[in-house]
Amino acid sequence: MSPPLPPLAAMSSVACVSTGTVVRIQLFGDSTMAGYSGTTLAVHTPQVALQADMDAMFGAGAVSVENRAVGSTSSGRLVLGTDGMNAPWPASVDADIVVVNHGINDAATGVSPLAYRENLEVLAVAPAQVVFETPNPVEDFEVVPYARTMIAVASAHGIPVADTFTYVSGLGRNYRADWAHPRDDLYQYIVRLSLEPVLVPMVKSLRCR
Repeated sequence: MSPPLPPLAAMSSVACVSTGTVVRIQLFGDSTMAGYSGTTLAVHTPQVALQADMDAMFGAGAVSVENRAVGSTSSGRLVLGTDGMNAPWPASVDADIVVVNHGINDAATGVSPLAYRENLEVLAVAPAQVVFETPNPVEDFEVVPYARTMIAVASAHGIPVADTFTYVSGLGRNYRADWAHPRDDLYQYIVRLSLEPVLVPMVKSLRCR
């Protein structure tokens, strides 16, 4: 098993003349977005890690991060509103920025890349700025076609992409807790090095004059 990833440096505050706007971010996806590490929730789920960094950069209360991810679900269930939490897309969107991370369970349940693309075409349209996050690599089946499809749909719609698939692929399998789910320390790195390079400029554009 790989040793722990080194602790991340503390975030520095961002020089910002505030607009006073509270920037709202919602996270949609499967168990890897909910923050499961094996069968239990990690300490540093994506929501927890992202909220902590946003507080450090912009001040407590400046950014609100909400987790609307559901384990064992897929892009189609998010579209249809059958994941047990969310209404049909985009009725549950109530934010300035939404991050969508689906693909693993689509691949696992035999959803074709074409059907997956059709779902992403729906998810690309919302009353918020949409960000796509590619699924992290897993064992036993291939998610490359789904990551590539997500990037293609994002390009067609002008949507930013946090390419977590490429980032995690470079680290090797042992930073996962099981066949699919990141270890707790990897979640922090995914947030810091995959999500935040995309999200921070978007937050600054809304929060800072």
